Amino acid sequence: MTQSDTNAQLNELLILIGRNLLQYLGESWPWVGDDAVALGNAVQKQVQDQQSQIPRIVDLLAQRYYPIDFGAFPTEYTSLHYVSIDYLLDQLLAEQAALVEEVGRIASNVSGDEEAVALAQDLQQAESRRLEELETLVRQRRSSTTTTAG
Repeated sequence: MTQSDTNAQLNELLILIGRNLLQYLGESWPWVGDDAVALGNAVQKQVQDQQSQIPRIVDLLAQRYYPIDFGAFPTEYTSLHYVSIDYLLDQLLAEQAALVEEVGRIASNVSGDEEAVALAQDLQQAESRRLEELETLVRQRRSSTTTTAG
């Protein structure tokens, strides 16, 4: 794979991480009831943690003088304004699982470039941990709502 192809893959990684559902939730402010404040805060922390990874990709692309495309959020996200965070949990988990898979695919594709491989593998590990943390948050939320409803 040429460096240009590798850089294109890194830019795709930037768009995947910077324009996914978790990042959209950080900008669209889902409704969080009094009973879900802790969940809302935990999700917001995940948004910020994920956002902190974006400069790593941008810096590498900038060092390589690659024209950076930040992409756009998918239009289907626009119907997710003003919905409750509970409504979004299953979709958030599915999208995060897909993100982990796509980041892994890109990590495999950039195999000839040590810097790109290291970055993509770090990001795959970070996104895998994020998925686990989100799964734990969802389990805890569902357990607490079942307990209070019952």
